[in-house]
Amino acid sequence: MKPYMAIINMALCLALALPGPSLFAAASGDGPLSVSDAVQMAVQRNPAVKRSMEQVKGASYSRQSAKSEFYPNLSLDCSVTSLADDPYMITAGHQVQVAHNTLYNWAATLVQPLYTGGALSSKYAMAELTVKVKEKENEQTVLDIAKVVKSAYYRVLLTQKILQVADEAVNTLSSHEQDAQKFYDRGVIRLNDLLRVRVNLSDAVQFRERAKADIEIAMADLNRQLSLDINDQPEIEPIDNITLIYPDLNESLQAGLDQRPELQAMGFVQKTLAQAVNLEKSSYYPTVSLVGAYYRNGDTPAADNNDFENDHNASIMLQAQWTLFDGHKTRSNVAKAVCDQNAYDETIRQAKDRIRVEIKSAWLDLGVAEHNVETSKITLSQAGENMRITQLGYRQQAATSTEVLDARTDLTTAKTNYYQALYGYLDACAALDHAVGNGIGSVESN
Repeated sequence: MKPYMAIINMALCLALALPGPSLFAAASGDGPLSVSDAVQMAVQRNPAVKRSMEQVKGASYSRQSAKSEFYPNLSLDCSVTSLADDPYMITAGHQVQVAHNTLYNWAATLVQPLYTGGALSSKYAMAELTVKVKEKENEQTVLDIAKVVKSAYYRVLLTQKILQVADEAVNTLSSHEQDAQKFYDRGVIRLNDLLRVRVNLSDAVQFRERAKADIEIAMADLNRQLSLDINDQPEIEPIDNITLIYPDLNESLQAGLDQRPELQAMGFVQKTLAQAVNLEKSSYYPTVSLVGAYYRNGDTPAADNNDFENDHNASIMLQAQWTLFDGHKTRSNVAKAVCDQNAYDETIRQAKDRIRVEIKSAWLDLGVAEHNVETSKITLSQAGENMRITQLGYRQQAATSTEVLDARTDLTTAKTNYYQALYGYLDACAALDHAVGNGIGSVESN
């Protein structure tokens, strides 16, 4: 197994940003569509990937929002107050006006946080970790799509091979029918022998029609995964000669634990919960801010005239707030955050155990598939030789028609089993690639 996850992720991201012309050319019939092309095309067009990418962008904006809390906050307030009577105060028995009956006020306030007990840094760290979580979730989405697309692609290849087997069976039985007809005309064989040949030929024709329909169904499913019209007929690149790869189990287990996006995302969530503990602890400490203000008061909209007090002023203030007792609310919140962190540690442990089982199951399935390919290859060779010998014997009347029909059935079954084993092996590779976190995979064809 080749751990090319970083390269694969980069390639897929580039494919999303810059759709390659070869993908669309292959889909339009200008060239064969390889399995990697199919995966990249699906990733480009899949709504789930687009949705997860929007979630990454949204998390990035949340990170920018958290970062902005480190900077000064500038606000501007304005108001106008109109009184029915002139405001006054009584001094020595006389009314003395103390302000205009219409007053305009403009005020600009600048607040710069100086110390928050680590609250702002914790919030920013959490927002940054959330971005990484969403990125890993996007990678997992791509990984899931790759597995589904590869399975659909291999299904198309399998159905095409089954159709070839069906065509070959029809041609062989048609030739055998001609031989049987000649022998019957000469009185060498009985009528029921000829009729049995025709029945088998009819069954082969029905099998071929079923194979044709299966190709259309498999192609429609692949088109659905590629977001193409279900009636499109893209040329599929064949994969005939497969290099059988059976990786080491321990290496596969370690690769899965290292590069599975699901686990990586959970690791970032675990760090986020640690920051949540720090955020709750910040309430134990005071907050200190620097506050600067400038204001204007006057009886004109510009607030530049005031007969009773100065029409403008400025101030600077160092402000501190510290909650000394809150009924143990902060302590309870911290304890809850620690419990959430501990609970998630167990969730990660369960996920690792599940992924280990998933990898081992896929690894064992791959071993079974590899064994089936080797076994079915030997059986196919034997069935082919048996068919050749039986046909020659029948033409020399050293074998019966029943033996020819049985040999043809055995050959059809052997070829079908071989191709099912071959593409079943590829599907098992796709399952193991998914389990260990490989996007495109490691299967090579000669």
